[in-house]
Amino acid sequence: MKFLAGLWHFLVKNISYKIMALLITALIWLLVLGRGHQTEDINLKVEFAGLVSGLEITEASYDVVKVKVKGPPKLIRKFILENDALVLGQLIDHPGIRRIRVRPKSLILPNGLRVLSMTPREIRLVVRSNEEKGK
Repeated sequence: MKFLAGLWHFLVKNISYKIMALLITALIWLLVLGRGHQTEDINLKVEFAGLVSGLEITEASYDVVKVKVKGPPKLIRKFILENDALVLGQLIDHPGIRRIRVRPKSLILPNGLRVLSMTPREIRLVVRSNEEKGK
């Protein structure tokens, strides 16, 4: 019982200083936690990997996608150096007008980076067969 009384006295003694110290520590922790992350806009060329042989893209509404990422500056620089294009792998197997959705999961990001936005969200393609081009 003496131990509990001593512990209670230790916890309650100078309680205002202890609360103030705890609040200051929490504030510093939040400031440090928020530091080190930046937001960056990256322009990536668009490439289409799912185009079947004998077809070609004659028109695309966009050839660049603007990606806004957030994370540590070192990871952002590494991502920019390793990635200059966004490869969309949707199968394009017949001529016509196609709409390809651009999604954040199309990007392979290192752990610690996250996509805040991507513009445009959709790319319109005109696909023709190589035989039509010769006519």
